[in-house]
Amino acid sequence: MSCNPFDRCILSSDNRLKIVVAENKRRYCGINPLNKKLDLLQVDGCLIPDNDKVKCDFLLLACNEEDKSDKNAYFIELKGTDFLHGIDQLENSIKILSHELNDFSLNARIVVTKIYSPDLKNSKMIRLERFLKQRKGNFIRSEKNLEETI
Repeated sequence: MSCNPFDRCILSSDNRLKIVVAENKRRYCGINPLNKKLDLLQVDGCLIPDNDKVKCDFLLLACNEEDKSDKNAYFIELKGTDFLHGIDQLENSIKILSHELNDFSLNARIVVTKIYSPDLKNSKMIRLERFLKQRKGNFIRSEKNLEETI
């Protein structure tokens, strides 16, 4: 049984131990030791149409079938060096899709080639972190590779 509220744009749907998305030497890896149901969806050009230019790359939904309250959504952006534009893409995607994810904790992940120190204290990022905290989630940024337990 899937907890995925979307009926389209599904790239994979299973209980695999590790899920990886990669693009231009940037990589996100979610490790799934609790055997959660994972649904990976294409956001850019599918869940959010091409006429909206500001959208993230992927949405990963992780649901614990043993504990129905354990539902996590991960908005994933694999970005070059424009960290702030990546924040905009994550924020816009969350704004558009979060109404379908009311019972999920919301998380945002960005993997960039390089993070420049002036970007780290940006008000957009702080606003996004606060919003995600209200939705029982968090924001993680990384250079080139991000691996986490989901």
